Amino acid sequence: MIRWILLGGTNIRSNPSFFGSLVRGLGVMIVTLSAFFVFNLGITSFYDKLIVEGRNEVWVTAALDSAHPEAAPQWSGESAADIEILDKTEHLLPPVISESLDIPAFLEESGYKILADRVSLQVDGAYHQGIDDNSFDFFSGLGIPPQPVPFNVGLFLESGSVLRSNQVRHFQYLHNRSPLLAGREMLVPGEMMMSGYMLEKFGISNGGNYIGKEMRFEADGIFLFQAVLTGVLDPEFFRLPDTSGNEQILLMGDMRECMRLGVTQLYGCYEIDAYENSETVRKHLQSQGVSERVTHNEDISETYYYLVRIRELLQSVLWCAVVFILAAAVLNLFSLLWIQLSRREPYNAICRAMGMPHRGISVVLGTEILSAAVLSAIVSSVLSVLLVYGLNRVADSLTGISITLSGEEVAGIIGLTSSGVGVMVFGMAWLISLYLKRTPVAARLRKE
Repeated sequence: MIRWILLGGTNIRSNPSFFGSLVRGLGVMIVTLSAFFVFNLGITSFYDKLIVEGRNEVWVTAALDSAHPEAAPQWSGESAADIEILDKTEHLLPPVISESLDIPAFLEESGYKILADRVSLQVDGAYHQGIDDNSFDFFSGLGIPPQPVPFNVGLFLESGSVLRSNQVRHFQYLHNRSPLLAGREMLVPGEMMMSGYMLEKFGISNGGNYIGKEMRFEADGIFLFQAVLTGVLDPEFFRLPDTSGNEQILLMGDMRECMRLGVTQLYGCYEIDAYENSETVRKHLQSQGVSERVTHNEDISETYYYLVRIRELLQSVLWCAVVFILAAAVLNLFSLLWIQLSRREPYNAICRAMGMPHRGISVVLGTEILSAAVLSAIVSSVLSVLLVYGLNRVADSLTGISITLSGEEVAGIIGLTSSGVGVMVFGMAWLISLYLKRTPVAARLRKE
């Protein structure tokens, strides 16, 4: 076996053109597969940048029927009909139904907000008085100087996730997929979430240690609400254009709690499950006669529709180009191998005459092919790295997008290229075996 492998190495030195052609052909495959992966990632990244701040949503204002406060409050007539239609509309996710609490009205005061220093938080039997240090600066680059710290609370009904996916996606896009929430989302009435910033305004710097504890809030000694803290939000989440200035205390309640706190109407946000379905939803709402009573940007829905189609077209063109290049490379390699096998019939005859078995000839040819595969993998890996670096520089200068490969994506490239080379090597080995079994000269050589 060792002698046959060494003979294969000798053949490489004596016939460098065949070996070089193998290296080039396999190298084209590896670089093409790597380039396809990176180009596809680049198209996706550019698409994500275009739509990352988009609001692919339908909004509705729903009023509560407060005629019978002793019973469980219900939606008013027209609001109930609109919500029923939206709930049955295909491609709409469960809604986020919420409203900002009017704390001054609840306290029978004028104004639109109270400051944190009027509120106390009780947890584990200890009181934490709110702090107003004029540090509230969540205004998303509007140039507004830091303001007094407000005590704003968003009340949510139990209906689904309160963190809208487009906002979470935008946060992860800007912050390199860092975790947004410590703990878990609130799920049922009597649970709440707070930002780390607001916890600090009550003197709590290690908010994660208070997850699972019940918190009670009072304003000037008047009870507001109490709930169990389930999660602590990253304050940077509230610096997004779509969340800046929003409430950083989120409370899950029910309709009775709405009535107790003076809420008479809420806003329902229905996210569309995919950008390509935005136009379909818009047309359906028009057919149902509710498009005038809901908020849905028609121009943006059409833009999303065409952006998705352009992305799909580019990816289809890329797929076709890759398949064409790979097919040409595969046909070239197999034809090259077949021609080389035909030219080697006299050489194989000499080897057989000297006592080399059929398996030995296969090992010699296999050594040449495997050596070419290893060398092409090394060279092509270097070329692929240079290609990714060059494409990254070009993409960054033209679009401002930096293509960053995660560990999973690097593993995917390695797995894809390794699988492609493995299939090619296996196919060449099969072709060698087929040739030695079926060609007339080879058949005569195998006879003892």
